[in-house]
Amino acid sequence: MKILVIGATSFWGFPLVEELDRRGHEVSVFSRDPRAFTERWRHHLRCSFGEISHAHILHEAMTGVDRVMVCLSAGSDPDRAEEIEVGGTRAILEAATRVGGIDVAKLSSTAPLRQADWWPMAARRRADLIAETSDIRCCVVEMGWASEMLAPLRRGDTLVLPHPRSTPGRVCWQSRSQGVSRLAELLGRAQLPKRATLRGDDPATLAELSTRICRDHPRTERIFLPGRVFRWLGPFFPAISSTGQRLIHAARSNETSRLSGAENSLADWR
Repeated sequence: MKILVIGATSFWGFPLVEELDRRGHEVSVFSRDPRAFTERWRHHLRCSFGEISHAHILHEAMTGVDRVMVCLSAGSDPDRAEEIEVGGTRAILEAATRVGGIDVAKLSSTAPLRQADWWPMAARRRADLIAETSDIRCCVVEMGWASEMLAPLRRGDTLVLPHPRSTPGRVCWQSRSQGVSRLAELLGRAQLPKRATLRGDDPATLAELSTRICRDHPRTERIFLPGRVFRWLGPFFPAISSTGQRLIHAARSNETSRLSGAENSLADWR
């Protein structure tokens, strides 16, 4: 199958390109920055680069493909979230309509994160609604959490965790490779569903997972952000609203699988 991956250098996009190529699909990639393409991609894959708003480049990249995988992210600039996520999704669907005969799959986030009010998820929710109401065949793929998502949040000996309200209770975690394998399997199907949810098999709270990380890295400490501080900081400092202010030292190794009070019970934290 001929598959175009838009956002090929993203967290999910990069390993997905490698996995689809390994499975024998004819893969092409589209990204904003050609410097992010590997040398092997430049020689082995069909590469296109440019802004998604460049309709002629997008049209050319989609010509001749059977399926488009959209791995967009709102980025770190609140002012461009709407342009990237919503505007990008609309441009891709319009280009797919002009080319014709193309299935589109779009990455999203699982609930409750997908229904959150903070700006990246608000933009994603609007983009998902555009995809779901499109006249062309479009599958919204809700990707569950991967433990590797926490890796960029490690800063020296500190682990800066997302706010507990974004992952209440137990979450079905998966490894990045497991999520990519399931996504590649979904894209290889003869027909895509309207919606798919790819979760892992490891139910754990964010506190339990961070404890495992702290156990493997003894010098690491964890940080959470209480709800009242989050509500106060959010309107004034949206860029740091996902970081923490409350310091909680890592639990001992024998506390990995049990909760030790309100500090580790994220579902009960208001």
